[in-house]
Amino acid sequence: MTTPVSPPAVILPSVYPQLGSTNFNQEAYDAATSLPVAFNRQGEIATATYTNAVAAVESADQAQSAAVVASDVQDVVLAAANFKGLWSSLTGALAKPACVKHGGRFWLLLNNLADVAASEPGISADWTSLDAGVTPSAVITGNTTVVPGVRYLIGAAGLILSMVGVIWAKGDYFGVREVIASGSYTINFSTTKDRTVTRGSVVIKAGFRQLDRYFEDATRGLT
Repeated sequence: MTTPVSPPAVILPSVYPQLGSTNFNQEAYDAATSLPVAFNRQGEIATATYTNAVAAVESADQAQSAAVVASDVQDVVLAAANFKGLWSSLTGALAKPACVKHGGRFWLLLNNLADVAASEPGISADWTSLDAGVTPSAVITGNTTVVPGVRYLIGAAGLILSMVGVIWAKGDYFGVREVIASGSYTINFSTTKDRTVTRGSVVIKAGFRQLDRYFEDATRGLT
Protein backbone atom coordinates (compact mmCIF):
# COMPACT_ATOMS: atom_id res chain seq x y z
CA MET A 1 0.00 0.00 0.00
CA THR A 2 1.26 3.49 -0.92
CA THR A 3 1.66 5.70 2.11
CA PRO A 4 -0.20 8.98 1.51
CA VAL A 5 1.29 12.33 2.40
CA SER A 6 -0.70 14.16 5.02
CA PRO A 7 -1.92 17.58 3.76
CA PRO A 8 -0.71 20.63 5.69
CA ALA A 9 -3.03 22.08 8.29
CA VAL A 10 -4.85 25.34 7.53
CA ILE A 11 -3.68 28.23 9.71
CA LEU A 12 -6.59 30.30 10.88
CA PRO A 13 -6.25 34.07 10.73
CA SER A 14 -4.42 35.51 13.72
CA VAL A 15 -6.66 38.57 13.69
CA TYR A 16 -10.22 38.06 14.96
CA PRO A 17 -12.97 40.66 14.47
CA GLN A 18 -13.28 42.99 17.38
CA LEU A 19 -16.51 44.89 18.08
CA GLY A 20 -16.05 48.46 17.12
CA SER A 21 -13.14 47.69 14.83
CA THR A 22 -12.98 49.94 11.81
CA ASN A 23 -12.20 46.83 9.70
CA PHE A 24 -14.79 44.60 11.40
CA ASN A 25 -16.55 43.44 8.23
CA GLN A 26 -13.38 42.30 6.48
CA GLU A 27 -11.99 40.60 9.59
CA ALA A 28 -15.29 38.80 10.22
CA TYR A 29 -15.42 37.67 6.60
CA ASP A 30 -11.84 36.34 6.67
CA ALA A 31 -12.42 34.42 9.91
CA ALA A 32 -15.76 32.96 8.82
CA THR A 33 -14.58 31.80 5.40
CA SER A 34 -11.44 30.13 6.79
CA LEU A 35 -13.34 27.86 9.23
CA PRO A 36 -14.92 25.45 6.66
CA VAL A 37 -11.56 25.06 4.91
CA ALA A 38 -9.84 24.31 8.22
CA PHE A 39 -12.51 21.79 9.23
CA ASN A 40 -12.30 20.02 5.85
CA ARG A 41 -8.52 19.91 6.05
CA GLN A 42 -8.70 18.32 9.51
CA GLY A 43 -10.83 15.58 7.99
CA GLU A 44 -8.26 15.03 5.22
CA ILE A 45 -5.50 14.85 7.80
CA ALA A 46 -7.46 12.31 9.86
CA THR A 47 -8.08 10.16 6.76
CA ALA A 48 -4.41 10.24 5.82
CA THR A 49 -3.40 9.33 9.38
CA TYR A 50 -5.77 6.35 9.36
CA THR A 51 -4.50 5.17 5.97
CA ASN A 52 -0.91 5.46 7.17
CA ALA A 53 -1.76 3.39 10.26
CA VAL A 54 -3.30 0.67 8.08
CA ALA A 55 -0.20 0.69 5.86
CA ALA A 56 2.03 0.37 8.93
CA VAL A 57 0.07 -2.66 10.13
CA GLU A 58 0.34 -4.29 6.69
CA SER A 59 4.09 -3.62 6.61
CA ALA A 60 4.46 -5.18 10.04
CA ASP A 61 2.53 -8.28 8.88
CA GLN A 62 4.72 -8.56 5.79
CA ALA A 63 7.86 -8.22 7.88
CA GLN A 64 6.65 -10.94 10.22
CA SER A 65 5.89 -13.24 7.28
CA ALA A 66 9.32 -12.56 5.80
CA ALA A 67 10.92 -13.40 9.14
CA VAL A 68 9.06 -16.72 9.25
CA VAL A 69 10.16 -17.56 5.70
CA ALA A 70 13.76 -16.65 6.53
CA SER A 71 13.61 -18.89 9.59
CA ASP A 72 12.25 -21.78 7.52
CA VAL A 73 15.00 -21.35 4.92
CA GLN A 74 17.61 -21.25 7.68
CA ASP A 75 16.28 -24.53 9.07
CA VAL A 76 16.46 -26.18 5.65
CA VAL A 77 20.02 -24.96 5.02
CA LEU A 78 21.14 -26.05 8.49
CA ALA A 79 19.64 -29.50 8.03
CA ALA A 80 21.14 -29.86 4.55
CA ALA A 81 24.55 -29.02 5.99
CA ASN A 82 24.15 -31.99 8.37
CA PHE A 83 23.89 -34.79 5.82
CA LYS A 84 24.13 -38.15 7.58
CA GLY A 85 24.24 -40.46 4.58
CA LEU A 86 21.86 -43.16 3.39
CA TRP A 87 19.00 -43.76 5.80
CA SER A 88 19.38 -47.51 5.37
CA SER A 89 22.93 -47.33 6.76
CA LEU A 90 21.98 -45.54 10.00
CA THR A 91 21.25 -47.06 13.39
CA GLY A 92 20.57 -45.74 16.88
CA ALA A 93 19.54 -42.26 17.93
CA LEU A 94 19.45 -39.31 15.51
CA ALA A 95 18.90 -35.69 16.51
CA LYS A 96 17.95 -32.58 14.54
CA PRO A 97 19.23 -30.99 12.41
CA ALA A 98 19.81 -33.90 10.05
CA CYS A 99 19.35 -34.86 6.42
CA VAL A 100 19.40 -38.34 4.86
CA LYS A 101 18.90 -39.87 1.44
CA HIS A 102 16.30 -42.58 0.91
CA GLY A 103 14.33 -43.76 -2.09
CA GLY A 104 16.24 -41.42 -4.39
CA ARG A 105 15.25 -38.31 -2.41
CA PHE A 106 16.68 -36.23 0.41
CA TRP A 107 14.74 -35.93 3.66
CA LEU A 108 14.83 -33.46 6.55
CA LEU A 109 14.40 -34.71 10.09
CA LEU A 110 11.58 -32.97 11.97
CA ASN A 111 11.76 -34.81 15.31
CA ASN A 112 14.59 -36.24 17.39
CA LEU A 113 14.64 -40.02 17.06
CA ALA A 114 15.56 -42.67 19.61
CA ASP A 115 15.92 -45.25 16.82
CA VAL A 116 16.34 -43.90 13.30
CA ALA A 117 15.87 -47.38 11.78
CA ALA A 118 12.30 -47.43 13.11
CA SER A 119 11.34 -44.23 11.31
CA GLU A 120 11.42 -44.57 7.52
CA PRO A 121 11.41 -41.38 5.41
CA GLY A 122 8.38 -41.19 3.17
CA ILE A 123 6.33 -43.26 5.60
CA SER A 124 6.94 -41.68 8.99
CA ALA A 125 5.81 -38.14 9.78
CA ASP A 126 9.21 -37.59 11.40
CA TRP A 127 10.56 -36.64 7.97
CA THR A 128 9.76 -34.14 5.23
CA SER A 129 11.10 -34.15 1.70
CA LEU A 130 13.91 -31.70 1.01
CA ASP A 131 12.62 -29.91 -2.08
CA ALA A 132 13.90 -26.37 -1.54
CA GLY A 133 16.79 -26.70 -4.00
CA VAL A 134 19.43 -26.77 -1.26
CA THR A 135 22.32 -29.15 -1.99
CA PRO A 136 23.11 -31.28 1.09
CA SER A 137 26.75 -31.15 2.10
CA ALA A 138 28.86 -33.43 4.26
CA VAL A 139 32.23 -32.76 5.88
CA ILE A 140 34.31 -35.92 5.59
CA THR A 141 37.52 -36.75 7.46
CA GLY A 142 37.88 -40.41 6.47
CA ASN A 143 37.34 -42.75 3.53
CA THR A 144 33.84 -42.26 2.16
CA THR A 145 31.66 -43.82 -0.54
CA VAL A 146 29.94 -41.25 -2.73
CA VAL A 147 26.19 -40.73 -2.42
CA PRO A 148 24.83 -39.05 -5.58
CA GLY A 149 23.42 -35.59 -4.89
CA VAL A 150 25.86 -34.57 -2.14
CA ARG A 151 28.57 -31.91 -2.04
CA TYR A 152 31.54 -33.30 -0.08
CA LEU A 153 33.76 -31.03 1.98
CA ILE A 154 37.24 -32.54 2.26
CA GLY A 155 38.07 -32.06 5.93
CA ALA A 156 41.26 -34.11 6.24
CA ALA A 157 44.23 -35.07 4.09
CA GLY A 158 44.82 -38.66 3.01
CA LEU A 159 41.22 -39.76 2.63
CA ILE A 160 39.67 -41.55 -0.34
CA LEU A 161 36.33 -40.48 -1.80
CA SER A 162 35.19 -43.54 -3.73
CA MET A 163 32.59 -44.16 -6.45
CA VAL A 164 33.03 -47.95 -6.34
CA GLY A 165 29.58 -49.53 -6.66
CA VAL A 166 27.78 -46.19 -7.11
CA ILE A 167 24.75 -46.32 -9.41
CA TRP A 168 24.12 -43.01 -11.16
CA ALA A 169 20.97 -41.65 -12.75
CA LYS A 170 20.81 -38.88 -15.35
CA GLY A 171 21.04 -35.50 -13.66
CA ASP A 172 22.59 -36.79 -10.41
CA TYR A 173 24.92 -34.22 -8.84
CA PHE A 174 28.41 -34.74 -7.41
CA GLY A 175 30.45 -31.98 -5.82
CA VAL A 176 33.68 -31.45 -3.89
CA ARG A 177 34.96 -28.52 -1.84
CA GLU A 178 38.29 -28.40 -0.01
CA VAL A 179 38.38 -27.17 3.58
CA ILE A 180 42.02 -28.12 4.10
CA ALA A 181 44.92 -25.86 3.21
CA SER A 182 47.54 -28.54 2.53
CA GLY A 183 48.01 -32.24 1.90
CA SER A 184 46.32 -34.42 -0.69
CA TYR A 185 43.33 -36.73 -1.06
CA THR A 186 42.07 -39.22 -3.62
CA ILE A 187 38.91 -39.38 -5.71
CA ASN A 188 38.40 -42.91 -7.00
CA PHE A 189 36.10 -42.56 -10.00
CA SER A 190 36.18 -46.34 -10.44
CA THR A 191 34.21 -47.16 -13.62
CA THR A 192 32.41 -43.80 -13.63
CA LYS A 193 33.68 -41.66 -16.46
CA ASP A 194 34.49 -37.99 -15.94
CA ARG A 195 33.78 -36.01 -19.10
CA THR A 196 34.06 -39.20 -21.19
CA VAL A 197 37.45 -40.10 -19.63
CA THR A 198 38.00 -43.17 -17.44
CA ARG A 199 40.17 -41.59 -14.77
CA GLY A 200 40.26 -44.30 -12.12
CA SER A 201 41.92 -43.07 -8.91
CA VAL A 202 43.07 -39.46 -9.01
CA VAL A 203 45.31 -38.01 -6.29
CA ILE A 204 44.58 -34.31 -5.78
CA LYS A 205 46.85 -31.86 -4.01
CA ALA A 206 44.83 -29.45 -1.91
CA GLY A 207 44.64 -25.95 -3.30
CA PHE A 208 41.17 -24.73 -2.37
CA ARG A 209 39.78 -26.39 -5.48
CA GLN A 210 36.17 -27.17 -6.15
CA LEU A 211 34.38 -29.61 -8.43
CA ASP A 212 30.78 -29.70 -9.63
CA ARG A 213 29.53 -32.42 -11.96
CA TYR A 214 26.21 -33.80 -13.19
CA PHE A 215 25.84 -37.33 -14.50
CA GLU A 216 24.78 -37.52 -18.14
CA ASP A 217 25.07 -41.16 -19.22
CA ALA A 218 27.44 -44.14 -19.18
CA THR A 219 29.35 -42.82 -22.21
CA ARG A 220 29.86 -39.23 -21.07
CA GLY A 221 29.74 -39.91 -17.36
CA LEU A 222 30.03 -36.89 -15.07
CA THR A 223 30.07 -33.68 -17.09
